[in-house]
Amino acid sequence: MVNSISSGAMSMSQEQLKQQVQMSLLSKSLETAETQGNQMTKMIQESGQAANQQAPITDPAVGQNIDILA
Repeated sequence: MVNSISSGAMSMSQEQLKQQVQMSLLSKSLETAETQGNQMTKMIQESGQAANQQAPITDPAVGQNIDILA
């Protein structure tokens, strides 16, 4: 009887540890995804600001011809 109680307690302890490890891994994955999302958002915002700061093309002939032999 003592043997079954101790093995049951050991089994419960191992399951609890597995759950804690899984939660830690999921938490880390979520943290990584949030960080990547924030960086992506920042990069998109910065690219939009850079596009607004570029000088407009003043030469109307730019882009009028295409070299199809190149």
